Formats: sequence, C-alpha cells, structure tokens
Amino acid sequence: MKKKNFVTLIMSVVGGILFALGMCMALLPEWGAMTQGIVIGAVGVAILLAMVPVRRKMDGKPMIVLTGKTIGAAVLGVLGAIVLGIGMCMVMILGYAGSRHYRGHCWDRPAALPDPCDRRAEVIKKRSCAARAESVRHRFFGKSFS
Repeated sequence: MKKKNFVTLIMSVVGGILFALGMCMALLPEWGAMTQGIVIGAVGVAILLAMVPVRRKMDGKPMIVLTGKTIGAAVLGVLGAIVLGIGMCMVMILGYAGSRHYRGHCWDRPAALPDPCDRRAEVIKKRSCAARAESVRHRFFGKSFS
C-alpha cells in the first residue's frame, strides 16, 4: 500500500468515527451530551476536510483549483444534503403522513374522536389527544412546552 493511500485511510477512518460519535452524542437525548457531541463532530469534520489538501499535496497536485465544475458540484452536494435532511425530518415528525390511510394528526381533531392511526392497546385509546401530542413533542424535542 502506498503511503498516500495509507495516510488517507487513517485520516478518513479517524475523522469518520469522530464525526459519527459526535452526531450520536448530539442527537441522542438519553446521552445528555449535546455540547460535547457538537465539539467531537466538528473535530471529525475538520479532520475529514484536512484530508483533502493532505492527499492533494501527497499527489503533487495544486491545493484546490476553483472552476465552475468544482463549485457546481459542491453546491449540488450541499443542496442534496439539505433536501435529504429535510425529508428525514418530515418523515420523523409526520410519521406516515404520506400513507393512503393517513387522516390527519390527532391534534387536528377534537379529543373525543379516536385516532384512526392508533390500533394499539386500550390504554393508548383512553389517553386524550393532547396527551398523545405532548408525548410526541417530548419524544422529539426532549422537554415539555406547557
């Protein structure tokens, strides 16, 4: 294995692991380590970004040449990541809203009407719609707003 490939391998593994661990720390409320996760994730991103000039230097190429193609590819990648993230957030928050069985969220109906999405135990059916909505908000945002 060539030296440049080995250095790229080590930097990408270390950066990727730090980034993934930082994302887990930041996004899992059970861990309670959001600030530390953001710092660890930022260190991982810095290592991954530092890998590009190190690799180009070892290849004997100029650092980064900005052309229209390079800028376009970067913009397309960023937009794709943003659209993917928005889609994942919508799926997590809205549940299966795109399903043909979807009839609106429970907080859009009076509490007396049953939730057509709930086919679980009777205990859940007895909870009010406001309690279910609060449970969903607590699950996603980690605290109560009322």
